Amino acid sequence: MSHAVGWIERGSVFWFGLAAVLINAFWVVAIARVLTGSPVGERRILVASAAYAIVWAGMFALIGYAAAAAGI
Repeated sequence: MSHAVGWIERGSVFWFGLAAVLINAFWVVAIARVLTGSPVGERRILVASAAYAIVWAGMFALIGYAAAAAGI
């Protein structure tokens, strides 16, 4: 978890998105707001939301395909 907090505090949007994938987009934006004391930019919110949504939608799609293939 300490790595993810470090990624939130860094300036890179990539690391911010990676933290969102690992934690949750909502919590990453909230933590960033608390840690920095300033509003989170639209780009960071968009990247966090998109990264989280794409990764987890893909994960659950794969789980669905695996369950269908197994006859569940």
